[in-house]
This record gives sequence, structure tokens and C-alpha cells, in this order.
Amino acid sequence: KKPHKCPICESSFSKKSILKQHIESVHEGKKPHKCPICESSYSQKSHLRGHITSVHEGKKPHKCQICESSFAEKSNLRQHITSVHEGKK
Repeated sequence: KKPHKCPICESSFSKKSILKQHIESVHEGKKPHKCPICESSYSQKSHLRGHITSVHEGKKPHKCQICESSFAEKSNLRQHITSVHEGKK
């Protein structure tokens, strides 16, 4: 169930707090989590952590079993497999 609907777009959310975060990041462009190393900034702290891990620390633990590619995020590995190896868009 996703009873909390965005008044600006068609998105719906299960929690009011997630709706608030959506409005602030997507519609208001707020990115309060700034990288201490470069100029990047993010709407969510977890995205900043992922940025630091992959970009500044060079860690990419999610490895493709089919080719030599590796990714910082598991979702990027799944997307890679779907588009590159399964030929889906």
C-alpha cells in the first residue's frame, strides 16, 4: 500500500517521511549531503556513502560472473546483466 501521494507528480509512497524526502530531493532539488573530498552533493546520506566508497576509495565489490565488469552498487550490476548480457533495455 502506498497511500501517501505526491501533490506534484504521480508518485506514491508507503510512508509520509519518504514522500517528504521525495518532494525535497526531486521537486525542490535539495542535496544537503556534501562530499568532503569533491564538489558532489546528494539528497540522501546513503548515496553520499556510496559515492565516497566507489569514487574516492575505488571499491567495486559487485562483480559480474559473465565478464570482468564490477560495480559499487548491486543495482548497477543487475542493470548491467539485464542490458548487456540479456539484451534488454
